[in-house]
Amino acid sequence: MESDRTRQVRPEQLFTLDELKLLYQYGDPMDRLLLLLALNCGFGAAESASLLVGEVFLRAPHAPRHQEMLGVKLAPGDSFIKRIRRKSGVYGEFLLFAETVRGLEWAISERKRLGVIKPEDRLLLNSNGQPLDKATIGGNSNKQIPNRFARLLQRIKDNNHLISALPVKMLRKTGGDIVKRFSDGEIGAVFLCHGKPVASDDLSDVYTTRPFGKLFETLQEVEGYLSPVFEVGGEHPFGN
Repeated sequence: MESDRTRQVRPEQLFTLDELKLLYQYGDPMDRLLLLLALNCGFGAAESASLLVGEVFLRAPHAPRHQEMLGVKLAPGDSFIKRIRRKSGVYGEFLLFAETVRGLEWAISERKRLGVIKPEDRLLLNSNGQPLDKATIGGNSNKQIPNRFARLLQRIKDNNHLISALPVKMLRKTGGDIVKRFSDGEIGAVFLCHGKPVASDDLSDVYTTRPFGKLFETLQEVEGYLSPVFEVGGEHPFGN
């Protein structure tokens, strides 16, 4: 059906590796962290804006029993984000890239400048100390993240580079596409926290755990693929 075809993501709706490099090169620390959260955790604007301090686990690997259930061996220094996606109510776990850890350490440091932080606090705030998704005075939805991304695209164009004029939500879809490229549709759905990763089995989540171990292994491959992106950030992508 025509409606089914138009809902499918097309190659021209995704960012290329070279475009991701430009986004990282010209982004400020917040831009870079939002990009990393999209590529590493499948976060859109809503997921990044609602990320809580207590959902970030730096250098806190899973217990041996948990690792056995996931069928994966993790290193002592591995870091994760573990959270329930607000939109779908689906639980997700993400093994973090080393670059994402650096970005989150920067964000935590910035957050602490505003005072003591608690697990239930939002991690990412704007320069006025307000949530990135706080509704406007008129009650309209907040466009801080989309507007920030539009400014980043404009900076890139002002420096005489060509880049696709795509909305910020396509970063999440680009991340999902890359994960699927290195795995399969099921792992891609687990990455994106879709409600039913196994389309033919409504009871998959009821009787089995989600294959986070396979997702972790895929994310390690994706991290290697994205290494040229991280390189353009230099030695201190989030400042000294």
